[in-house]
Amino acid sequence: MATCALAAASGLPVDAIERRLRDDFAVAITEDNFVRADAQDAIKDLRGKAILKEGDAAILGQLDASAVNVARALDPAVVPEDIKTVLSQLRDLSE
Repeated sequence: MATCALAAASGLPVDAIERRLRDDFAVAITEDNFVRADAQDAIKDLRGKAILKEGDAAILGQLDASAVNVARALDPAVVPEDIKTVLSQLRDLSE
C-alpha cells in the first residue's frame, strides 16, 4: 500500500504515516481505496501534491524522503489501476 512505501522511504512505521495522513489531512487511505480506479470521490479529489510536497505540513518535506524514494519503495502490486492504464497506453503509442 502507498503508506507502506512512504514508511519505507522515510524510515517511519506505517502507523505513524497513517496517523499523519489522518490527523493532518483528514485522509484515511486503505490498500483497497488506493489501488481501485473506481475509488470513492473523496479519494479521487485529494490534492496529492499539496499533501506530499507543498507547504510546511507536506509529508515528504517533513520525512526527509523524495517522491523517487517513495516510488522505488512502492510494491508494483499496489500501483493504482488508472496509472497502469495510462502507462500501458503510453507504451502502446510509442511502439
